[in-house]
Amino acid sequence: MADGEKPPILQDQEFTVREGVLYRVLRTGAIWMNKLFFSSLVLLGVWLLLSYTRGVEGCADGTCSVFLTPTAKYLGAMAVVSFVLSIVSGLLGLVVGKSILAVAKADEELGARRDG
Repeated sequence: MADGEKPPILQDQEFTVREGVLYRVLRTGAIWMNKLFFSSLVLLGVWLLLSYTRGVEGCADGTCSVFLTPTAKYLGAMAVVSFVLSIVSGLLGLVVGKSILAVAKADEELGARRDG
């Protein structure tokens, strides 16, 4: 093998990707969960700003804060859940729904030739 020349297994390979219905469904779910995550973060920021300027607070165990209002708790929980669902849906889509097929000529693979 000359300097800079690729091994035979890397020279002639074609990759075919097959995307099933499950992959598309999970990818769409991941995209929508991602949108829900960012929109809930924006809404949480707006809510915290408004509640801080208006003096709205929620109290628990003697501690009062704008973060303890029911709306802030709900939006925070929605951000966490949608983030986790986005990651899980994206990973499941790649693992379960997408088949990657590599096609190469068997006699040209590295170690397939017999010298001598």
